[in-house]
Amino acid sequence: FHQGCMEISFPIHCPMAQCNQEINPRELKVLLGPLYERYDFFSLKKIVDENPDQFSCCPTPDCPYMFALNPNEKITRYQCPKCQKRYCLHFRCLYHDKMPCKEYAITTKHTEN
Repeated sequence: FHQGCMEISFPIHCPMAQCNQEINPRELKVLLGPLYERYDFFSLKKIVDENPDQFSCCPTPDCPYMFALNPNEKITRYQCPKCQKRYCLHFRCLYHDKMPCKEYAITTKHTEN
């Protein structure tokens, strides 16, 4: 196999055609060794990407911080504890200083969520 032909999906299953059983995280950690951290990051990122109403990622490139959203909070500004950048939770972009979300939506032609 080479990387171009392999479709990586999570969770990872046994490659044996007759088996196809999910490989549990403990076994995967032993098999992957130091690469397990990358697997763990990408599997978590997949969950975040598939559940945008529940989770978000910091919008700063190369910042690995991911967090759960609280649907009961009306807070739109969030500061990433990892990179310290401010983030607009409503539009999921760097925070638009001195401009309320409604004004930002008009000036950038964003649609309301």
